Amino acid sequence: PKLFDAISHTTMEKVNTLNSQNIASTICSFAMLDYEMNITTLDTMYSQAISMVEKLKVHEIIKLLWSMAVFDYKDIDAAIPLFSQIAERYTYDVNNEDVFWTIPVEHLQQLHQASLWYSKEHNKKSLLPLKLRAECLLAFIFTNNNNNEKIRH
Repeated sequence: PKLFDAISHTTMEKVNTLNSQNIASTICSFAMLDYEMNITTLDTMYSQAISMVEKLKVHEIIKLLWSMAVFDYKDIDAAIPLFSQIAERYTYDVNNEDVFWTIPVEHLQQLHQASLWYSKEHNKKSLLPLKLRAECLLAFIFTNNNNNEKIRH
């Protein structure tokens, strides 16, 4: 815990200089370790990440949403721009013949968990397109544990 406290403190000192990948990876790492982060640290890091949502890659947005669910982040409305960005990119890719939405099963599973946290635990209407929710559910119940597998629509 002391090591993570030190990392958390150092991260807070540099949060304004972190790029989107660093922020998403840092928050996700703490969530994976089930490390109880200070709410002020979480607020600051999520705020910074959300301010650059358009620069985030899809898997980084999913990591942020999943970590919100793991931490049971209380500012539920902070998830809205992240879910909205996922929905917007998915819809664009589905409607563009030259682009294929390809995402690892593990990320679809995390998105499913985040979506359940948002819609079921907080009684909110899902912000994800119906087809994407179905793909996430399929990934969640998918029995092959090979993380290199991808689901394409």
